[in-house]
Amino acid sequence: MRSTAAALGVDPMALYHYFPGRAALLDALVEQAFAPLDPLAAQLERLPDAASRLRRLSEVYLACVVSAPQITHQLARQGGGALSRRFDALFRQALQIQGPVDADAMAAQAVLVDYLHGVALAGSPEAPRALERGWPVVISGLGTQLKLCVKVQQGE
Repeated sequence: MRSTAAALGVDPMALYHYFPGRAALLDALVEQAFAPLDPLAAQLERLPDAASRLRRLSEVYLACVVSAPQITHQLARQGGGALSRRFDALFRQALQIQGPVDADAMAAQAVLVDYLHGVALAGSPEAPRALERGWPVVISGLGTQLKLCVKVQQGE
């Protein structure tokens, strides 16, 4: 907290006035950085199929990760906590999964998250275009893993 306060040019006690510790500060930063995920559930309901819902989830999540790479690094070291649970719920909604998630779906979700983190953390300002270029391969692989019947068209 002292180094964070120094970087911000404030007294460390000022941070403790708002956050009881480092974990609470990180939680607040994560909440703000990943706030664009909040309205996503309503958007996913309006999309016609699993492929388009997964793509929208991926686009929004990727934009969040690109905007906060240091937070993403920290989450990777500590685990995602509430953010992981929020992504889990959106992933389940995108695939319209009811009930327990099977091992194939969990593996597909892990692959998608790892892919998105890799695209974002590679440091390229072209991350959204990299997602667009790689999307046919990603959705095809996820579809195979999940045994989804999704059509993937180039430029989708």
